[in-house]
Amino acid sequence: MDPKLEKVMQNCTISLIKALDMFYESEIIKIDPSFHLILIWKGGHGVNIYDFEGNLRYFYNTGSFEKDNATEKEITDSMNKRIENKDYESYVIWG
Repeated sequence: MDPKLEKVMQNCTISLIKALDMFYESEIIKIDPSFHLILIWKGGHGVNIYDFEGNLRYFYNTGSFEKDNATEKEITDSMNKRIENKDYESYVIWG
């Protein structure tokens, strides 16, 4: 495992059941360790944002709706932009 990812995951208190549900059939996963958020894409246009306890904190759509699914590049660019901007306070539901 990547040492950075291993260090991040040490801070997670997610249960195994929630982890399996979150990650099952995931195509792209990005982690923002500074905000303790996990961004997950399972296809289509929707991206789920979970906290490190496995609670869904936000869902958003991205990509061109002219197609059934957003492309991997559209999703990756969108996730990277959200992580770089760190503007979660404006839309993430904090528990």
